Amino acid sequence: MDETSKNRDNNESEAAALITEILLHEKLTGQWDEEKIAQLETHLDDVLFTRDDFQQLRDAAYLQRLLEYYRTAQDLAPARLQRFRNQIGIRQRPARLRILRYAASVAAAVLLAVLSYWIIARINRPHPVIQQPIALVHDVPPGGYHAVLTLSTGAQIIIDSTHRGKVIATQGNALVSNSSTGALIYQSASDHRPHQTLYNTLSTRRGDTYRLILPDGTAVWLNSASSIQYPVQFTGASREISLRGEAYFEISKDSRHPFIVHTTGQAIQVLGTRFNVETYDDELTEATTLIDGSVRVLTPTGDQRLLTPGEQARTGGSAPLTVSEKVDLEAVTAWTKGGFDFNNVELHTIMRTLSRWYDIVPNFSLDAPATKFSVNISRNTPISQVLAMMQETNEVHFQIEGRTVTIKR
Repeated sequence: MDETSKNRDNNESEAAALITEILLHEKLTGQWDEEKIAQLETHLDDVLFTRDDFQQLRDAAYLQRLLEYYRTAQDLAPARLQRFRNQIGIRQRPARLRILRYAASVAAAVLLAVLSYWIIARINRPHPVIQQPIALVHDVPPGGYHAVLTLSTGAQIIIDSTHRGKVIATQGNALVSNSSTGALIYQSASDHRPHQTLYNTLSTRRGDTYRLILPDGTAVWLNSASSIQYPVQFTGASREISLRGEAYFEISKDSRHPFIVHTTGQAIQVLGTRFNVETYDDELTEATTLIDGSVRVLTPTGDQRLLTPGEQARTGGSAPLTVSEKVDLEAVTAWTKGGFDFNNVELHTIMRTLSRWYDIVPNFSLDAPATKFSVNISRNTPISQVLAMMQETNEVHFQIEGRTVTIKR
């Protein structure tokens, strides 16, 4: 990172921390901290905010939107960043639009996280972008970091934070442990070739996600309502696993042992690469998106295609394999970075995605619109905040009751 980028990131970190301190001071004392506001104006001037924005720095709702901007708009391309600005009501002259990143300073990031949580917990007011409040009996929190490991014997272990840094099981010659950072890891305990191939399955329920390091060092991010079956040691000429749901792969390179992902409707052959596979039962098609490297997608009907980075292959039913070029890779992989990134996506598709993460049941009324929406927000927010970004258009309205979300015009 060059010196200009470092300075910019530090500036953004300091601005976010200042906003948090200003909101906290106002909540505790009922007064605005004019010294901190003056400091914030300097930071905003550095990033070319307009003078109209300065006039709103004593508006708690505006400051909360600005804080959400700094917390959520990391690593967005300029066009997507402009959409996010528009959605939360933050203006900036587009001629100098820049990519924002999260804080470079660990200390500032910790301060922001702690104080932001305190404010959100203590300030009982609607999300600032809501023009008409969402009707709800109670909100639905985001998903979490859990999984279920099914051993070769059929025994099941619920994996959560209590297992971090511990050996969970021994499977053949493999030790199964949960790292201190929360990843299930397989390591060979000896060089002896196993007498038989043992298989494990890692599953996530609706509202859960988890990370897995396979015996060859391949990293797998497993999305909610998904499962992956794999041998505890790769011993054959190829490394083969089976997937249902969605996963992101970073394959460990081994030219002598190709890696193969099997789904209901396709087989994906790779040597060393990064790609995303979506194969949910409630979606009409399966999608394989290549980030870098190369993969070959094969279907049961004999169709096949070698993908290049940025391409996406779709298969489904008796339809032929189709390939799209230059897909939005940020949107495809946003879930691996803790975000939702919908770019002009149909409402039904958005609600299916939300249902898997929040474990809710969408209920579409007869007058529900067939509108497409663009939403970019952290997955670590209650569902009401996600829905509010669409409801702000006044083209759709939501009602939350228990785990049921009713959608109507």
